[in-house]
Amino acid sequence: EEFTSEVWVEHAVATTAEVLGRFTGGIWDGRPAVLRHQVGKGAVYSLCATSLALNRHLMPRLATEAGVPFLDQPFDDVATLPHLVEPGKRWYFNYAKEPRTVGGVTIPARDFVLHDSTTASLAVE
Repeated sequence: EEFTSEVWVEHAVATTAEVLGRFTGGIWDGRPAVLRHQVGKGAVYSLCATSLALNRHLMPRLATEAGVPFLDQPFDDVATLPHLVEPGKRWYFNYAKEPRTVGGVTIPARDFVLHDSTTASLAVE
């Protein structure tokens, strides 16, 4: 599948990293776009601003491979993942053009929040 990035792009040479995706077309054609290389607790690095479509494609797969529970998402434009170091905290990523409210905390449009709660509800304002 092909995806787009319209914000920023970086260049890296993959010497020991596994290439999960490459840029297609333009001056970046054929160069790595998403890399996997285990460093400490981290393993995946994106060389571009990810889009909602790319995240929908990669996040469930990468979370499953890392043993991280990936919840069914209540909205197409909000993703939630547990914080791996601090139990009870969750990352909430809002890819919508408008704010979303999660467990009483508003996530600004196209932003993310680390929320300290073991349970949360989500409602669109």
